[in-house]
Amino acid sequence: EPKQELTGATFAPPECSYIGSAKLAECHSRMSELCKEQAMSIKRNIQESSSIYAPGSTVMIHSLQNQPEYNQLQGVVIQIAADKRVCVRMNEDMQELRFKPENVRPLVALDEQRRLIYITLQDLADEGMACGKENLRIQLKLTGVKHVNTATAYFNLGSDYMATYRPAETREAVAMITKAERIMRRVAGDDDPRLLRILMGLSTAQRALARFEKEDGVLSAAPCWWPATSRQQDEAFMSKMFVPLHRAIALDGSPYLSADFVEQVLRMHGLFYFMSVSSDPVDLETFVEISCNELQRMKEEANYGAELAPTRASVAEKEKAAVAEEAPIIVE
Repeated sequence: EPKQELTGATFAPPECSYIGSAKLAECHSRMSELCKEQAMSIKRNIQESSSIYAPGSTVMIHSLQNQPEYNQLQGVVIQIAADKRVCVRMNEDMQELRFKPENVRPLVALDEQRRLIYITLQDLADEGMACGKENLRIQLKLTGVKHVNTATAYFNLGSDYMATYRPAETREAVAMITKAERIMRRVAGDDDPRLLRILMGLSTAQRALARFEKEDGVLSAAPCWWPATSRQQDEAFMSKMFVPLHRAIALDGSPYLSADFVEQVLRMHGLFYFMSVSSDPVDLETFVEISCNELQRMKEEANYGAELAPTRASVAEKEKAAVAEEAPIIVE
């Protein structure tokens, strides 16, 4: 709602009618902040509803043997009971019944919902950067380079670049925030809180860029959503994810999860295109391996593009070529 109001004000004279006015710069700056606030709110909602059996979610009952009359009926999840069964309030008669997790299926395609949310986060990041660039352009025109407002505009735009979690944008963020730091040193004192804020942001951006440049395989599988991670961090995260899933589903003490359930869970957690290549049950080691391999594929596609993503074969060829170039020439 505030974004809609601000959009209306931006294009409604006399509030922001002059293309180079300070008021228009303020509108763009505020719009950029609202984009970040909206993105943070979306991410919080994702974290709070990370279970496929989250209370309030709509589900369908299926594959019951003893009470087949409930199959294909719909209801709403109330809670997860102490015995790991899912408590569902049936839409037909408002009864509250408990079912085994394997007999409860989300009615809506949660992975499709998450995919749309991810697109929204990307759009918000692009919109925020566009507004930040326009704010900087106007500030440079109105106040020149050596001004607090210009330094702030550079810093805010750099922060927008940082939030994408991409290598190229992070490099641009370091350049932007470095400019902000140089300008602020000229126009403000060393103990100015605005300068201290910029220095902290610059330190964060430099550390993020160093990870991209010095640590092998550090990338984001879902830019604008997930921070960049290494393979080791991915394996630790997936191992930690497996434990509560196993505790909730494997009632008979089996160390395995069904392949269908694993596919459903990984898609819901952002691995949108993951497909089980086998119907065999999945243990911890297999779960970690297949999920991290899918994350690596997503990282390469998100940061290099589907056609430019390096394959193991292409990387090996480049390494061989590099060795060949460094090898001495032998003349017979």
